[in-house]
Amino acid sequence: MSLVLTLNVCIVLFLWRSVFAGAFLDNFEAKVSAWTFMKDSLGCGFQPDLREIEKEVEFMWRTLPKTSEGLIELRSLRYLTDRYFSHTSNIKLRGFESIVSTNGSTWESAELDQRVPGFSRTVLQGGRFTLNNAVTFVAVLQQSIVNAGTALFDGVASQWGPKTFWTVEELLVALNHFVPLWMGGGSFDGRCFRPQGAQNDLCFQLPYQQLHLRALVEAQVQQLLFTRQRSSWQRASFERTFSHLEAHLLVGSVIQEFSWFYESGCTEMRTLLENVDTMGTGRIPLWHFYSSNELFGESEEYLRDQGVLDYETS
Repeated sequence: MSLVLTLNVCIVLFLWRSVFAGAFLDNFEAKVSAWTFMKDSLGCGFQPDLREIEKEVEFMWRTLPKTSEGLIELRSLRYLTDRYFSHTSNIKLRGFESIVSTNGSTWESAELDQRVPGFSRTVLQGGRFTLNNAVTFVAVLQQSIVNAGTALFDGVASQWGPKTFWTVEELLVALNHFVPLWMGGGSFDGRCFRPQGAQNDLCFQLPYQQLHLRALVEAQVQQLLFTRQRSSWQRASFERTFSHLEAHLLVGSVIQEFSWFYESGCTEMRTLLENVDTMGTGRIPLWHFYSSNELFGESEEYLRDQGVLDYETS
């Protein structure tokens, strides 16, 4: 009962502050308050580590162009955010890739405006941002990504019916079902990944990468078990079980540590392409790309849209 009450109070307080912020975002003081409200919204659900985010972001912050007041523009804020997720989790944020566009992407704006109405239009557009603003911005998107992951996990977990506790074995199975779905979204059909574009009839099972995914999941579960064994409050009879809340914590941990999995895959693909590039020019014929390994199945249209094709090189 106390947990439900706490969450309800959090939601009610957050909604009241959001409505208040949305009504007064046209002056400087209110914009400062809006960032405060946005930071307060982090109090519900998965808790990003603000100090760790700041430590990671600060290195990039020093290199970014700034105004005379030491602030950055929206373009730099989005660049910093994209680099943060790419470096820490190997996640690319859709809509953040372009260095030309400074308009908020649809999913980003919707998430921010849901927390503080009108935030993307009146605070982000044309705004200037402090380091603390950047940390809050990254943390909100990180929380949004993890929350989306836990919602997806709940859908997977529903196959087991309502559960109060998970055994280690059950949770490993559920997480191993969840991770490929979270990775591939609609491109994963439960058996294999299908590339985008005209070649979506190809099916990649990637058994080698599957071993790395399972190792990633196993490592996070074992880490939580080790942490609990050092906690005196944990009763011995529950040492090998997890609550559903702990399952959500593991989902967040897996998402945050995702770069560990991708590192080996990226190294493998880089080596394959370097071996094909016998002239050392950094360019290879498209047919060499397709024939070098079954991993490469993206269509020409998709590759062109990503800006990786050079039609002028003879």
